[in-house]
Amino acid sequence: MYDFNDLQWFLWVVKHKSFAATADKFNVSKSVISKYISRLERNLSVQLLNRTTRKLNLTEAGQRVYQKALHINEEFEQIKQLAKTHADEAAGKLKINAPYSLGHEYIVPVVAAFMKKYPKISVELLLGGYLSGLIDDGMDIVFYTKLPLQQNIVIKKIMDYKEYIAATPSYLKQYGTPKEIDDLNQHNCLAYKSLDRKRAWYFFDDKNKEVEFFVNGNFSANSSRALLKAALNNMGVVKLPGYIVQNYISNKKLVSLLSSHCQREKSVYMAWASTSFLPRKNRVFIDFVTEYFEKKQV
Repeated sequence: MYDFNDLQWFLWVVKHKSFAATADKFNVSKSVISKYISRLERNLSVQLLNRTTRKLNLTEAGQRVYQKALHINEEFEQIKQLAKTHADEAAGKLKINAPYSLGHEYIVPVVAAFMKKYPKISVELLLGGYLSGLIDDGMDIVFYTKLPLQQNIVIKKIMDYKEYIAATPSYLKQYGTPKEIDDLNQHNCLAYKSLDRKRAWYFFDDKNKEVEFFVNGNFSANSSRALLKAALNNMGVVKLPGYIVQNYISNKKLVSLLSSHCQREKSVYMAWASTSFLPRKNRVFIDFVTEYFEKKQV
């Protein structure tokens, strides 16, 4: 099995015209260098150097190997420089995954701002929490709305948010305003529907203990944005993250309900593969997102 390091030691010996000078240069013993050169000759099945007590000369084969080795070493240096440039340059493609609603409301705007600052970076954004893993799915960055349990990743909390119970003024005028959690039994509750999620909402009681409350209603959807649209069309009461509904509450299109039972904050996390060689395009995006979301509460 060939060792590229042996070839480089050969180049150094020829350059310094001496085992001793090479040994002094790299603070190793002559015997170690002699072992490397002998191993290279054995692997190549050819003598490269004529060794005498006073002189070190290349054989004819050694001269040819030396010229070719110079070319190989130059190519290798170019490869290292290319890799370094790639690692240091903020360029290339970023593959990002985020939940649908979070992606629409926040990740798209942050990506747009990011790409204005780094025009050499392109972004492929996949929405939906269906990924099996960062590396397995080829993702550079993944956003989560609950703490991921996956191993071999770096996790950073980027934002806190609250959930809101809300309905339109028109709906509340017609059906009344719920004052307590149990009052929701008298209302049409628009619930998120998925294969692994029950038709239940979670609240916090007066002792800040989480309470599970099963709701009733004639409409459900597996999209938070669809539930928002349904609520805005006076269909009922909805429970959604603040990053989806806060603007509608601020402009009075929706009314916040039962706020004392929805006080505990949740978090958005950003994750990437744990590696010692994180490309610059990844690093600048992580830094940009961190700064963008700093102190943002929704």
